[in-house]
Amino acid sequence: YRRQRQMCIRDSYQLIDGWNKGNIADEMLKWCEKFSDSACVIYENNIITYSKIGELIKKTSVGLLNKGFKPKDKVVLQLPNNINFILCFFGLMKIGAIPIMALPAHRINEIKGMVNTAKATGYICQNRYMGFEYSQIVNELITDDKVKNIIQINDQELIVDNLDIEEKSIFPYIDNLDIAFLSLSGGTTGMSKLIPRTHGDYLYDTEMSVRRCHFQSNDIYLAILPLPHNFILGHPGFLGTFSRGGTLLLSQYPDINEGLELIEKYKATFLSMVPSMAKLMLEMLKEDEYDISSLRVLQIGGAFLEESVAQELIDLKSFTLQQVFGVAEGLNTMTELSDQEEIIRVFQGKPTSPYDEIKIVDENGNFLNNGESGELLIKGPYTIRSYYNNPENEKYFTKDGYYRTGDRAFLSKEGNLKISGRVTELINKSGEKIIPSELESYLNKMEDIRDCAVVGLPDENQGEVIGVFVVADRKIELFEVREYLRKESVASFKLPDYIFMVDTLPLTKIGKVDKKRLVEVGKEGLLNLSLIHISEPTRHLRI
Repeated sequence: YRRQRQMCIRDSYQLIDGWNKGNIADEMLKWCEKFSDSACVIYENNIITYSKIGELIKKTSVGLLNKGFKPKDKVVLQLPNNINFILCFFGLMKIGAIPIMALPAHRINEIKGMVNTAKATGYICQNRYMGFEYSQIVNELITDDKVKNIIQINDQELIVDNLDIEEKSIFPYIDNLDIAFLSLSGGTTGMSKLIPRTHGDYLYDTEMSVRRCHFQSNDIYLAILPLPHNFILGHPGFLGTFSRGGTLLLSQYPDINEGLELIEKYKATFLSMVPSMAKLMLEMLKEDEYDISSLRVLQIGGAFLEESVAQELIDLKSFTLQQVFGVAEGLNTMTELSDQEEIIRVFQGKPTSPYDEIKIVDENGNFLNNGESGELLIKGPYTIRSYYNNPENEKYFTKDGYYRTGDRAFLSKEGNLKISGRVTELINKSGEKIIPSELESYLNKMEDIRDCAVVGLPDENQGEVIGVFVVADRKIELFEVREYLRKESVASFKLPDYIFMVDTLPLTKIGKVDKKRLVEVGKEGLLNLSLIHISEPTRHLRI
């Protein structure tokens, strides 16, 4: 039944403009032939052509088959930004195996969660990265005895250096509807949800993104974020870069300083990053001189971008800012490069596909009109219909096939999407609902505050109270924050109850502010308080 349903979906979508009927691995090899002499990847001062990459992918796929990896095998792929990731990603798909897109920062609990959910039988990692020895994970997996095929690559070698690459293998047929890879849901934990992306839907998703970005063959795409990140995989990412014969420039570490140096050295034209990185980049550009004049497009996505930060980026006049909103489960929206400054500063653009369906609903599931804020529901050609092996799919998908994103959003009259936070992040203070991102947008404009995050903290009397975590050049007092917000005409019930001074905001493994960690820290801090309750609290904690 599932296959018949997929066939119906494919038949309805394969006629639409931009739908590719092939599979990702074979398409990559076609691109390697088409752009054979062009620079495909730049890594550690090495420039590798498309023809060479194509040759290495074929050898890798043969070696993986000879190593015992089989079609339909689920393989946890945990490699940093280097050539081996490219070879393993396409090599696994060429033999019909399904890579699980682990981040380099994941550790044993998270890896075991992926293994258990997907029933993975393979694991590929590097020997070490950023001071971590992956043998710790390898030894645990060997003891657990669920993962039969393990490859640990020396960080100074190519994977093909230690594989039997004798051509004696027959490659399987890979259908357009087959699962290409398993991506991870945002905020992954040991019990992370796995997202099944098919060859057809992801090639289409990438093509629509490439068109919206007007990506060109002479573009040089700098990857600072990890390659397994959905944002860097195909929006346009490395997959979109290869589809147009562009060049992928790899930053070995998620380091803005290294990134700015690479832009200068190789004249990178395209860069994608999360807001936390953009803020750091702005600070560095104020302190040091970097030549970023080659940069044509700067994409910001993955988390909420404050309008004040967007304006600072626009004011650099060095590139076109493109706001992006996407979920690994599907929908991708982007501003147009030709959009007015007011649109780019405020909105995350329109869907990249004309066949994307968006609904904004209230907490009872009732449809809301443009301009009204509620939960974002999505459906379309490249949005999944279920998580992989998840017994609670009905929690995340409606009966009519919409995915519940959990994001609070609204649509403008012109159809531009504005993300205003997470539905689950709403603070419920004495029955009043407060959207954290609203307060954050105000506070990020306050003098001396470099960054901030707002969370709800448990309270016996009010249900939740408002805690603000602040990164600043000086000690910021609670009364200052409250007075500032009053002057901005913020309602009194939205005024913060506690302020926490921090040196930096903790980030998740994909660069978003880790609000769960902030709540934990806030709860710890409140337990140590011995203050009487007053109507105008001046509670201040240093973490």
